[in-house]
Amino acid sequence: MEDLVNLLGLFEKATTFLSGKVMDLTTETTILDDENNDEQELIE
Repeated sequence: MEDLVNLLGLFEKATTFLSGKVMDLTTETTILDDENNDEQELIE
């Protein structure tokens, strides 16, 4: 039973970690999109 609790704890940490990574990636992508939009406006 204790092993199961430990596994759930690890799983929760991993999920939280991955969620953070996804958020970072989403933020970076948004920044890149903004830069691309600026460049496109200059071209037009």
